[in-house]
Amino acid sequence: EKSLIDAKRLIEKPGGILSSPIITIHPGGSWNAKYKCWPIEKYISLIETFTGKTGSNIIIVGSKNETEPAERIVKAVNNPAVVNLSGKTTIAQMAAVIKLSHLFIGNDSGPLHLASATGIPFIGLFGPTSAEQILSDTTNGTVFSNMISCSPCYVHQPSFKLHCNNSGNPKCMEIISVDRVYEAASKIKNLIPVDICE
Repeated sequence: EKSLIDAKRLIEKPGGILSSPIITIHPGGSWNAKYKCWPIEKYISLIETFTGKTGSNIIIVGSKNETEPAERIVKAVNNPAVVNLSGKTTIAQMAAVIKLSHLFIGNDSGPLHLASATGIPFIGLFGPTSAEQILSDTTNGTVFSNMISCSPCYVHQPSFKLHCNNSGNPKCMEIISVDRVYEAASKIKNLIPVDICE
């Protein structure tokens, strides 16, 4: 399939296709991204943990409107193991990149649905929206969803008003810790060496 060929070409390194585990991350979002996205600083910390402890390769995906968070991450992490494909793929190519991955991590978003559809392990980060309403299949996934008093407030619905007083990321996203996400990833077979997790 052409999209898979394109995806392999996009994530190649000089020595060939990445041999270490591939983790695809989508740090952006389209509708109300300011409220639905896990803080960029947490993505940076998680990626630094993955690259430092596991030797994993990180692929960042996103649309042409989501390049800013990806660029911030790449600049902060400053590691050749991080490949920025945000804004550089078609939807079909993005789906193929995700399919080639060992794990997908992302916010409530289109790429998360692609990960669920491909059947690869995924970690979905939810707060203002409901995973039960959004995801049709979580068989291969782990969902983080902190049900504080005002969550979910369903910001994916245009008829709903936001009531979050947080000027940045809402509390329901802030309280998802890097350690919890990394711990969930550590349970995925063949992704992280066992001796690192023990």
